[in-house]
Amino acid sequence: MILDYWIQHADFSDADAGKASLADARRLVTDYDWAAEEELARSLEADGKDFCDAGIGFVRAEPHRILHFCPRADHLMMVFYHHQRPAKFLGLFRYLSDVCASRSDASVDDAPELLRRFFDSDEDWLKTYFDDHS
Repeated sequence: MILDYWIQHADFSDADAGKASLADARRLVTDYDWAAEEELARSLEADGKDFCDAGIGFVRAEPHRILHFCPRADHLMMVFYHHQRPAKFLGLFRYLSDVCASRSDASVDDAPELLRRFFDSDEDWLKTYFDDHS
């Protein structure tokens, strides 16, 4: 499976985007220079400019899902999993509710398994991962 991805830089730009296989995704998460992004964020902050946490996101089209990593130099990362769950309005009308599950203390070592499960569409495992660590 090949998925779309983007890299969000600390200065809010997202010029890096493309398509990635599971092997490509693992390399992008582990080999990218996240320390340089943290340094850019510190520099922007020192200059009084806006900045954000740098990260990389992967998009699955059907069903629409996003897995977004924000690695840090301390070998930890924030991880966000955007998905939908069935819900009811007034207990009668069914619809899909947007959900963003997150962890702020995930180990970068979790990334390969998270990516594998995301690429394999293992919704139950992913939801359990985030529920167990919330």
